[in-house]
Amino acid sequence: MSVEKRPNGRWRARYRDATGEEHAKHFDRKAEAERWLSSMRAAPSRGDWIDPALSEITVGECSAGWFAAQVQLEPSTRERYASVLRNQIHPHWERVPLSGVNHADVAAWGVRLSNDGLGARSVHKAHRVLSQILDLAVRYRRLSTNPAKGVRLPRADRPSKRFLTVVQVRDLADAAGPDKTLVHVLAYCGLRFGELAALRVQDVDLARRRIHVERSVVDINGHMVSGSPKSSSTRACSATTLTPSRTASTTSLVRTRCGPPTYVNCKNRRALGQIRTAGTRFRRSLSAVPCCCAYAC
Repeated sequence: MSVEKRPNGRWRARYRDATGEEHAKHFDRKAEAERWLSSMRAAPSRGDWIDPALSEITVGECSAGWFAAQVQLEPSTRERYASVLRNQIHPHWERVPLSGVNHADVAAWGVRLSNDGLGARSVHKAHRVLSQILDLAVRYRRLSTNPAKGVRLPRADRPSKRFLTVVQVRDLADAAGPDKTLVHVLAYCGLRFGELAALRVQDVDLARRRIHVERSVVDINGHMVSGSPKSSSTRACSATTLTPSRTASTTSLVRTRCGPPTYVNCKNRRALGQIRTAGTRFRRSLSAVPCCCAYAC
């Protein structure tokens, strides 16, 4: 083991491992080189020695393996993670080797994202994805610890929940025009819009006045993708708060939007267009009712 100054003014620390292979790393200051060499000397006795060669792959390479392994995610969540990788993580970290990631740099990166105008919740999401990537590197023995752990991030306050009154629901439904039933079902049955768009005729039980939620549909880059509801929680929702005529209107709505009694798949372009149109029209209807818009958005 040795520390020596190079002609370019930097300090090189080097040592040989148990197999006789030499490892070296360069530093701007002699103290940093000696500190690294000391940690390498003590690592075997602590049981946390990491082969430096394994830490030379980049964050971008490690993130590709991490993302490929996220088979449990719903399509919409995978797309959100892919967006975080593209827009927040790869621009800064893609070419950085794992050995070059440290706690201070991760903290500075979080501050930079905030200063660039990214919201606090989005900063937390980007940090969480980076931390998961580095956690994978620790499990694969490419890093001894996760340098993203314990980084202080801007406080992300939870948005206050707002609820419509019965009168506001009525006004909003009237403003929605032909999509009046959409508002009633969303307001009184607790469905998300994607769950409503994925309903099949057989999911609406007129006799028991129940709606069975078994799937959801999301628009990902212009393609309608079906999957399970959020958190994979299939459920039956009571429609007793709807009048019988409105419950029947729900069945009529589903039949009109989706055609046959089986769920419309991604090849049925006409029906998918109707779902997109209904969503767009519904969002426009919110802005048509100023007294309700702040509550419904």
